[in-house]
Amino acid sequence: MEDPDSERFWIVFPDNYLTPQQEQQMSFQPDMILQFAHFLTDEYALQCTCEPEVYADTYVSLNRRTGQPIIAPEVNLAREIYSWQPRSWIVSLYTREE
Repeated sequence: MEDPDSERFWIVFPDNYLTPQQEQQMSFQPDMILQFAHFLTDEYALQCTCEPEVYADTYVSLNRRTGQPIIAPEVNLAREIYSWQPRSWIVSLYTREE
């Protein structure tokens, strides 16, 4: 999370807010990550009286491959809207040639 006005940033650990099951489910479901980002935006907006920006540093591994980002790290999730439209902020997992 970042306060763009003061350039302060916070690292937020999901386990401070979520149960282990919620955290595990969120780890591979981008729509839940977006929902959590919006929750954090609302929480921190009250504390810092600013419009916080939320970025996700997420990695997921598929079929024992090396972990890859599932969310574009440069995208402010606080501004993304949940919809049925394609989501450009979700990074597709590539197949690596061995």
